[in-house]
This record gives sequence, structure tokens and C-alpha cells, in this order.
Amino acid sequence: MKNHNPQSTSETAALVATLAADLRRLTEEGSSTGNNFLIIGCNPARNYYVQFLSSVGSAVMLAEAVSDAYVLGGPLTDDQRRRLRQLGWLKPTKKKRPNYWRRFSAIRDKDFTRMAELAVTTLERVYGWNVAEGQPAVKIHFA
Repeated sequence: MKNHNPQSTSETAALVATLAADLRRLTEEGSSTGNNFLIIGCNPARNYYVQFLSSVGSAVMLAEAVSDAYVLGGPLTDDQRRRLRQLGWLKPTKKKRPNYWRRFSAIRDKDFTRMAELAVTTLERVYGWNVAEGQPAVKIHFA
């Protein structure tokens, strides 16, 4: 359940701002021929994560939220799947997109903020992360 105390709200807002800046970096740093990615994870025992993929100069970002294909310790619950769909994640496909996924415009500041907000909301509402547990793990890679 989401914690609504003022400290967690400000911590969550700071996390969203940091993630939005990191997501912008995926389109500004690294190689234009390689793939840059950002992975935000919580609960390593279950391998819960949201990840983003883009390259320098791209105006599009691919986002994925972990599905049964990569979750550890058993499949997602029906409630988790329902919440993913309610948040706008598209269902996995058998071959091309094994995770829940979405494409985003990656041009304006509000685009990156929207992606960061979705990542944090997904971690909270679907995968059970709470800001009181500390920051989620963030890995960023530039090709």
C-alpha cells in the first residue's frame, strides 16, 4: 500500500525527478548506433523491474515491466496483471515482447517525467515497493 506521509511524498518526487533526468540522458549520451538502457528494480528475490531502452537522438523510448517470463519464485498474481493493464502497459507477446511494454515520445521534459512517474507507480502499485524501504536499485548503461 502506498505511503502518503509528507516525507515519502517528497522522497518520491525527488526519485521521479532523478529518474526523469536519467531517462533524458538515454537520448543524449552514448552511441547513436547502440542501445542505452535504464533498469529500475526492487525485490531482487522476485526480480521485479521496469526498464527503458533508447539511443542518442531518438524521439522514442521503449519501456518494459517484468512479466511471468522473468519473474522469480512463481508467476505474477491476477491482481498484478490487472494493475499493469490499468496503468496502460500492453500485454506481453510470445516472441517479440516477453514483458509488458509501452512506447513513449521522448522529446519534452514532461515526456521523461511521465515515464519516471509510471515507473515509480508500477513499482509501488504492482510490485509492492515502498519509499520507506529505501531507493530502488537503478542501473544505467550507455552503449
